[in-house]
Amino acid sequence: VNRLKRRMEIDDMDRFQLNNHLLICGWNRLVPLIIREITSSPSGEDSAIVVIADLEEPPAEIASLKAGVSVYFVRGDYTKPELLENARVKHARLAIIVADTTQQRGDQDRDARTVLAALMIERMCPGIYTVAELLNRDNEPHLRAAGIEEVIVTSEVGGHHLAMAALHSGITEVFSELLDNKVGKNLSKVPVE
Repeated sequence: VNRLKRRMEIDDMDRFQLNNHLLICGWNRLVPLIIREITSSPSGEDSAIVVIADLEEPPAEIASLKAGVSVYFVRGDYTKPELLENARVKHARLAIIVADTTQQRGDQDRDARTVLAALMIERMCPGIYTVAELLNRDNEPHLRAAGIEEVIVTSEVGGHHLAMAALHSGITEVFSELLDNKVGKNLSKVPVE
Protein backbone atom coordinates (compact mmCIF):
# COMPACT_ATOMS: atom_id res chain seq x y z
CA VAL A 1 0.00 0.00 0.00
CA ASN A 2 2.80 2.44 0.88
CA ARG A 3 4.61 1.66 -2.38
CA LEU A 4 1.38 2.38 -4.30
CA LYS A 5 0.91 5.66 -2.42
CA ARG A 6 4.48 6.72 -3.18
CA ARG A 7 3.97 5.86 -6.85
CA MET A 8 1.02 8.26 -7.06
CA GLU A 9 2.64 11.13 -5.21
CA ILE A 10 4.89 13.36 -7.23
CA ASP A 11 8.44 13.17 -5.97
CA ASP A 12 11.10 15.68 -7.00
CA MET A 13 12.36 13.54 -9.87
CA ASP A 14 8.91 13.03 -11.42
CA ARG A 15 7.82 16.61 -10.87
CA PHE A 16 10.65 18.11 -12.84
CA GLN A 17 10.00 15.78 -15.77
CA LEU A 18 6.29 16.52 -16.21
CA ASN A 19 5.46 18.46 -19.38
CA ASN A 20 2.33 18.77 -21.48
CA HIS A 21 0.29 17.07 -18.77
CA LEU A 22 -3.30 17.52 -17.59
CA LEU A 23 -4.06 19.13 -14.25
CA ILE A 24 -7.22 18.36 -12.26
CA CYS A 25 -7.91 20.74 -9.39
CA GLY A 26 -10.24 19.52 -6.66
CA TRP A 27 -12.05 16.28 -6.06
CA ASN A 28 -15.65 15.14 -6.37
CA ARG A 29 -17.46 12.00 -7.49
CA LEU A 30 -16.98 12.91 -11.17
CA VAL A 31 -13.15 12.95 -11.11
CA PRO A 32 -12.69 9.16 -11.46
CA LEU A 33 -15.03 9.25 -14.48
CA ILE A 34 -13.11 12.21 -15.95
CA ILE A 35 -9.81 10.34 -15.56
CA ARG A 36 -11.24 7.14 -17.09
CA GLU A 37 -12.69 9.04 -20.06
CA ILE A 38 -9.45 10.94 -20.70
CA THR A 39 -7.22 7.88 -20.42
CA SER A 40 -9.47 5.73 -22.61
CA SER A 41 -9.58 8.36 -25.38
CA PRO A 42 -6.98 7.98 -28.15
CA SER A 43 -6.00 11.66 -27.72
CA GLY A 44 -5.49 11.36 -23.97
CA GLU A 45 -4.25 7.86 -23.31
CA ASP A 46 -0.56 8.86 -23.17
CA SER A 47 -1.11 12.00 -21.08
CA ALA A 48 0.09 12.22 -17.51
CA ILE A 49 -2.54 13.56 -15.12
CA VAL A 50 -1.86 15.45 -11.89
CA VAL A 51 -4.67 15.67 -9.34
CA ILE A 52 -4.46 18.37 -6.64
CA ALA A 53 -6.92 17.76 -3.82
CA ASP A 54 -7.21 18.60 -0.15
CA LEU A 55 -7.29 14.96 0.96
CA GLU A 56 -5.07 13.17 3.47
CA GLU A 57 -4.50 10.16 1.21
CA PRO A 58 -4.66 9.67 -2.55
CA PRO A 59 -8.22 8.57 -3.44
CA ALA A 60 -8.72 4.81 -3.82
CA GLU A 61 -10.17 5.39 -7.30
CA ILE A 62 -6.77 6.58 -8.49
CA ALA A 63 -5.09 3.48 -7.10
CA SER A 64 -7.50 1.22 -8.98
CA LEU A 65 -6.70 2.64 -12.43
CA LYS A 66 -5.31 0.31 -15.06
CA ALA A 67 -1.57 -0.21 -15.23
CA GLY A 68 0.31 2.24 -17.41
CA VAL A 69 -1.91 5.22 -16.58
CA SER A 70 0.26 8.02 -15.16
CA VAL A 71 -1.83 9.73 -12.50
CA TYR A 72 -0.05 11.65 -9.77
CA PHE A 73 -1.50 13.11 -6.59
CA VAL A 74 -0.55 16.40 -4.94
CA ARG A 75 -2.00 16.86 -1.47
CA GLY A 76 -3.28 20.33 -0.53
CA ASP A 77 -5.31 23.39 -1.45
CA TYR A 78 -5.36 23.87 -5.24
CA THR A 79 -5.94 27.63 -4.86
CA LYS A 80 -2.42 28.08 -3.44
CA PRO A 81 0.27 29.16 -5.93
CA GLU A 82 2.94 26.93 -4.36
CA LEU A 83 0.85 23.80 -4.90
CA LEU A 84 0.16 24.78 -8.49
CA GLU A 85 3.92 25.24 -8.89
CA ASN A 86 4.50 21.75 -7.44
CA ALA A 87 2.07 20.38 -10.02
CA ARG A 88 4.03 22.23 -12.75
CA VAL A 89 1.06 24.28 -13.91
CA LYS A 90 3.37 26.33 -16.16
CA HIS A 91 4.16 23.17 -18.14
CA ALA A 92 0.60 21.76 -18.27
CA ARG A 93 -1.46 21.89 -21.45
CA LEU A 94 -4.89 21.58 -19.85
CA ALA A 95 -6.46 22.35 -16.48
CA ILE A 96 -9.79 21.05 -15.23
CA ILE A 97 -11.24 22.67 -12.11
CA VAL A 98 -14.08 20.73 -10.46
CA ALA A 99 -16.55 21.82 -7.80
CA ASP A 100 -14.57 20.45 -4.87
CA THR A 101 -16.42 18.36 -2.27
CA THR A 102 -13.49 17.42 -0.03
CA GLN A 103 -14.53 19.95 2.63
CA GLN A 104 -17.92 20.94 4.04
CA ARG A 105 -18.76 24.06 2.04
CA GLY A 106 -21.80 25.62 0.45
CA ASP A 107 -22.29 25.80 -3.32
CA GLN A 108 -21.41 29.52 -3.42
CA ASP A 109 -18.13 28.86 -1.60
CA ARG A 110 -17.30 25.98 -3.97
CA ASP A 111 -17.89 28.22 -6.97
CA ALA A 112 -15.82 31.00 -5.37
CA ARG A 113 -12.90 28.58 -4.96
CA THR A 114 -13.29 27.52 -8.60
CA VAL A 115 -13.08 31.18 -9.67
CA LEU A 116 -10.08 31.79 -7.39
CA ALA A 117 -8.24 28.73 -8.77
CA ALA A 118 -9.05 29.79 -12.35
CA LEU A 119 -7.67 33.28 -11.74
CA MET A 120 -4.49 31.84 -10.23
CA ILE A 121 -3.99 29.28 -13.02
CA GLU A 122 -4.54 31.83 -15.78
CA ARG A 123 -2.17 34.29 -14.08
CA MET A 124 0.55 31.66 -13.69
CA CYS A 125 0.08 30.12 -17.15
CA PRO A 126 -1.84 32.38 -19.55
CA GLY A 127 -1.68 29.95 -22.49
CA ILE A 128 -3.24 26.99 -20.71
CA TYR A 129 -6.62 25.66 -21.86
CA THR A 130 -8.91 25.62 -18.81
CA VAL A 131 -12.23 23.88 -18.23
CA ALA A 132 -14.17 24.71 -15.06
CA GLU A 133 -17.22 23.19 -13.40
CA LEU A 134 -19.70 25.55 -11.77
CA LEU A 135 -22.70 24.84 -9.62
CA ASN A 136 -24.42 28.17 -10.38
CA ARG A 137 -24.49 29.74 -13.87
CA ASP A 138 -24.54 33.23 -12.28
CA ASN A 139 -20.81 32.83 -11.54
CA GLU A 140 -19.86 32.26 -15.19
CA PRO A 141 -18.99 35.93 -15.97
CA HIS A 142 -16.21 35.77 -13.37
CA LEU A 143 -14.65 32.77 -15.11
CA ARG A 144 -15.04 34.31 -18.56
CA ALA A 145 -13.33 37.49 -17.33
CA ALA A 146 -10.43 35.31 -16.12
CA GLY A 147 -10.04 33.86 -19.61
CA ILE A 148 -11.46 30.39 -19.02
CA GLU A 149 -12.20 28.63 -22.31
CA GLU A 150 -14.92 26.20 -21.18
CA VAL A 151 -17.50 26.48 -18.38
CA ILE A 152 -19.73 23.53 -17.54
CA VAL A 153 -22.70 23.74 -15.17
CA THR A 154 -23.14 20.04 -14.44
CA SER A 155 -26.63 20.34 -12.96
CA GLU A 156 -27.86 22.03 -16.15
CA VAL A 157 -26.30 19.35 -18.34
CA GLY A 158 -28.06 16.67 -16.30
CA GLY A 159 -31.32 18.61 -16.46
CA HIS A 160 -31.11 18.91 -20.25
CA HIS A 161 -30.40 15.20 -20.50
CA LEU A 162 -33.45 14.34 -18.35
CA ALA A 163 -35.73 16.68 -20.33
CA MET A 164 -34.60 15.16 -23.65
CA ALA A 165 -35.22 11.67 -22.27
CA ALA A 166 -38.76 12.67 -21.26
CA LEU A 167 -39.53 14.30 -24.62
CA HIS A 168 -37.84 11.79 -26.95
CA SER A 169 -37.71 8.22 -25.70
CA GLY A 170 -34.47 6.42 -26.55
CA ILE A 171 -32.47 9.55 -27.33
CA THR A 172 -30.40 9.21 -24.15
CA GLU A 173 -28.83 6.06 -25.60
CA VAL A 174 -27.56 8.16 -28.52
CA PHE A 175 -26.18 10.82 -26.15
CA SER A 176 -24.54 8.19 -23.96
CA GLU A 177 -22.89 6.50 -26.92
CA LEU A 178 -21.51 9.80 -28.23
CA LEU A 179 -20.23 10.96 -24.84
CA ASP A 180 -18.76 7.68 -23.54
CA ASN A 181 -15.35 6.62 -24.90
CA LYS A 182 -15.85 2.99 -23.97
CA VAL A 183 -18.92 2.17 -26.07
CA GLY A 184 -19.59 2.61 -29.77
CA LYS A 185 -18.85 5.90 -31.52
CA ASN A 186 -17.75 9.09 -29.83
CA LEU A 187 -17.21 12.75 -30.60
CA SER A 188 -13.76 14.05 -31.41
CA LYS A 189 -12.20 17.13 -32.94
CA VAL A 190 -10.14 16.65 -36.11
CA PRO A 191 -8.40 19.21 -38.30
CA VAL A 192 -10.12 20.04 -41.58
CA GLU A 193 -7.87 19.70 -44.61
